[in-house]
Amino acid sequence: MRDDLERVLVPYRAQSVLLSLIAAFCLPIAAIGLLGGLTYSVRVRTREMAIRIAIGADPCDVRRSVVRRALGIVAAGIVLGTSVGALIGSVIARQLLNVHAADLPTMVSVSAGLLAVGWLASVIPARHASRIEPA
Repeated sequence: MRDDLERVLVPYRAQSVLLSLIAAFCLPIAAIGLLGGLTYSVRVRTREMAIRIAIGADPCDVRRSVVRRALGIVAAGIVLGTSVGALIGSVIARQLLNVHAADLPTMVSVSAGLLAVGWLASVIPARHASRIEPA
């Protein structure tokens, strides 16, 4: 029985590996997109940040504001993606054997990984924002 089950699951496992590879290639693309968006946002808000630094804001506060903005965007994406994923997962769980709709350790680890990638993507624009000369 186990051999028959293994033979039946081979195509599904291959599809799972393929989707995992696609996700692994999409993660850097998403990080680069977030980095580009934040860099653009910092360049557009250069005057505002220079004024904040000129009136006494600590460069660390400016860095924190950029990182906070990035993590807010990532957190909104995680909440939306997790809820849509849970809905789709419940549909898929009804069709596949031994598949659970909401695997909490997986969701938590993926969310933490995405937050880490979002934080890393915000470091460069945040450093640039803190080095703006008020003059």
